[in-house]
Amino acid sequence: MRLRAVVTSIGLAAAAIAVIPPSTALPDPGELSYAGPGFTVRVNQTPFAMQVLNSAGQPVLTQVPSNGGPRLVKNEVQKPLGVTPSEWLFPTRYTPFTFTVGTSSTTPFLISPLWVGDLWEASSCGIQYGATGVLSTRPVPQGLELTLSTDDPSGRTLGVTLSEDSGRLRVSVIPSSTAGIVSMGDSFASPAGERFAGFGGLHNGLDQRGGRFTNWVQEANVGAGPLAPVFNVLMASSGGPHYLFPGGPRAAYYVQPQFTSTAGYGFVLGQTELADWHLDSDRPDAWHVNVAAAHLDYEVAIGDPGQVISALSAANGRHRVPPAWALGTQLDRRIVTGQTGADYAEVVRSDLAKIVAYNLPITAYRPEAWMTLDPAVLRQLIRDFGEHGIHVLLYTRSFVSMDPLRNTSPEDYRYAVANNYVATHANGKPYIVGSPNQALGGQAAVIDFTNPAAKAWYQHTVIEQLETGADGFMSDFGEQTLPDMHFANGQTGATMHNAYPAIYQQAVREAVESFEQSHPGRHIWFYNRAGYTGSTGYEGGNFPGDESTDFSVASGLGALTPDMLNRGLAGAYGYGTDIGGYQDLLAGPTPKELFMRWSQMAALSPIMRVHGAHSGTHMPWDYDQETLDNFRQLAELRKRAIPLISATWATAAGTGVPLSRPVWLAAPDDPQAWAADQEWMIGPDVLVAPVVTQGATSRKVYFPPGCWNRQDGGGSYNGPSEATVSAPLASLPYFARCTAAGF
Repeated sequence: MRLRAVVTSIGLAAAAIAVIPPSTALPDPGELSYAGPGFTVRVNQTPFAMQVLNSAGQPVLTQVPSNGGPRLVKNEVQKPLGVTPSEWLFPTRYTPFTFTVGTSSTTPFLISPLWVGDLWEASSCGIQYGATGVLSTRPVPQGLELTLSTDDPSGRTLGVTLSEDSGRLRVSVIPSSTAGIVSMGDSFASPAGERFAGFGGLHNGLDQRGGRFTNWVQEANVGAGPLAPVFNVLMASSGGPHYLFPGGPRAAYYVQPQFTSTAGYGFVLGQTELADWHLDSDRPDAWHVNVAAAHLDYEVAIGDPGQVISALSAANGRHRVPPAWALGTQLDRRIVTGQTGADYAEVVRSDLAKIVAYNLPITAYRPEAWMTLDPAVLRQLIRDFGEHGIHVLLYTRSFVSMDPLRNTSPEDYRYAVANNYVATHANGKPYIVGSPNQALGGQAAVIDFTNPAAKAWYQHTVIEQLETGADGFMSDFGEQTLPDMHFANGQTGATMHNAYPAIYQQAVREAVESFEQSHPGRHIWFYNRAGYTGSTGYEGGNFPGDESTDFSVASGLGALTPDMLNRGLAGAYGYGTDIGGYQDLLAGPTPKELFMRWSQMAALSPIMRVHGAHSGTHMPWDYDQETLDNFRQLAELRKRAIPLISATWATAAGTGVPLSRPVWLAAPDDPQAWAADQEWMIGPDVLVAPVVTQGATSRKVYFPPGCWNRQDGGGSYNGPSEATVSAPLASLPYFARCTAAGF
C-alpha cells in the first residue's frame, strides 16, 4: 500500500496501477484524458491544467489554469510563537505544479526541552515557476506520462505520471533537474461553500476552510490558562481562544496531511516533508499546498464523504478492534518527584484496595513508573490486579534518557548511546537533547528505528515488558526529531520528523505481534501519542497529548471533541483522553467540576481513561462522594455501552467510517451540523452531547434528521433541528433514535 510505504521509504514509491488498453486512442491534440475506475482526468494542453471528473462526468477538482509568469515569493510557513504567517508582500503563485528555486530555512523551538522537535520558524524565498504546457505524452502500462514545459528560463521540464492506486488517482511530479528547488506545490479551484474536513488532531473546529497552517508533528502545545482573556486579544489574528503556545492554533501531536471535501473528492499528500496549506485563506476561490521537497506526490479519491473517508482510511490504515477489557474504564497512576519505588508500590496497592472497596468496574490499570518497582513486586502487583479482572498496562517511549522521574532506565540510555542506537549529528556522534520530562535539564537521545540493531534492541525491551504479565502499554512521544538529526537510512530530520511516528509504531506493532505469536491467548493492546499519515494501521489507539486542566477550547476539555472527530476521518478513531487533563502548570489542579464533566465526555468516547496531571494523579475518590458516585455511574454506563462500541469499532475497521462520527456526516449540507463540533454519534443511532463549558447547566444540541429520545432523563426531539437541553452537573446528555434500543 503506497501510503504505508512511507514507513520504510520516504521517496516516491513505485506506482501500481491499472493498464490502459493498447487500443485506447488519445483525444485530439488540444485535450488529453486518462481514465481510472470511477474517475477521468481531463488535461488541457495549453495553457496547462488538469481536471478530475467523477463517474458521472461531473468535474470535482480542477487545477487553477496556468497564468502569469515567474514570481518572486517569500513563503513564511511558520512564524515564531505560532503567529499566522503573512503573504501580503510576496504572495504564493496559484498555478499548476509550482516549484520554487531559492533558499529555505527551518529553525526548531529549542527554548525548553518541553518543545523538542517543535517549529520556531520555517520559510523559503526565491523565484516560483510553474507548468505551462504539454510537450509530450506517453501511455505506459502504469498509466499516462506527461512531459510539461515550464516558465523556468533554464528550460527545466516536469515529468508527471497519472496512475491509479486502489481506485484513487495518483499524481507524481518530478522535475528534470532538482537543482536549487526548495519546494513544490499545486493549486486548485474551490467552489463557493466547499468545506475541508480532516487533517488530524486539530482543535479549532471541523471545517478548515479559510485556514493557513503546516503539517508538522508537534508536542506540548498548550493554551494560556488564566491568561486566556489577555491572549485572546493579543492573538486575535492567530486563533484567539484557540491559540496554542508555541505552535499556533492548528498545532497538533497527530498530523494527517489529508482531507475530505464536500465538493466530491478527498485529497492526501503522500509525503513527509514540511507542507504548507492555504485553504481559501489568501484568495476565496482556490486552495494551494506547498511542500518543502523537490518532488510532489499526492492522491485524489472521488465520491461522497462516506466513500472518500473509506478510500483514504484504507490507504492510511485503520485502528483495529481492541480486546473487550481495553474498552472498559481505565486508571493511570503517575509518580511524583522524590517518590521511591517502595512508596510508589504502596500507592499502587492503595489504588487497588480503593477500586475494590468503592466497587468501581475498572478493567485496566497502568502504573506509569513501573520501572521504579522491584521486578518481583511488579509481577506480584500484576497478579493481584488480575485476580480482580484488571489488566495492567506499562509504559514505553521513543527515546532514552537520564530521567529523574524514572520512566526509562539510565542504563538503557548509556547502552543505546554507546552503541549508536540513536539519531546522530552529521559527524556520526550521538545527538543529545534535553529530556522533555526534565525542564531543568537532563539528557535524552531519540532511538533510531531505521538502524536494524537499534530496532531489534528496542523490540526486545517491549517484549520484556510483556513477559512480566502486563497486557499492554502506553507508547509515548515520537515528536522529538530535529531537522538536522541524521539516521541510519541516510535521511535527515527534514524527512524523518513526520515519518518518525510511523516508523516507531511499526516497530512497536511488530514486537507485539511477535509476542502474541509465541504466547497464544494473550491479546495485547497499546496506545500512542504522536502520529502521521501512515502510522494509523500500526496503532492500537491514541490519545491527544498533554491536555490542559481547564475547560478551554485551545487545549482543555473544549478542545477534545474536534480533535477526536478530525483524526477519526482517516482511520485514527481509537481515541482516549486523560480524564481531568495533564498540563496543570498554568491552569492549576483539576477541580471537581472539570473532573466530572471530563469523565462524562470520556464515558461514551472510544476509550475511557483517567490519567494524572503534572502535579500528580487525580482519582475519582480524591474529591467528594458526589464525584465518586457519578464516576461509578459513568463507569457502569461505559460497561453497558461496550457491546455497541465494540460492534461500531468493528464496522469502522471494515469500512473506515469512524467510530465517533461528526454529525455533519448525517447532514453534510446543513451548516448547523458543521458547527456542532462538541457532539458526536456512535454509529447511526446514538448521539452524545457532553457539557464542556465551565459553569453550564444546559447546552445546545444539534439533532440530525430523525426522532431522538434522551437516555438519561426523558424527552424526545426531532431533527434536523437545534434545541437547548438541561444538563445539571451530574448529567451527561445522550440520545438514541426513537426506533433504536437504548442502553
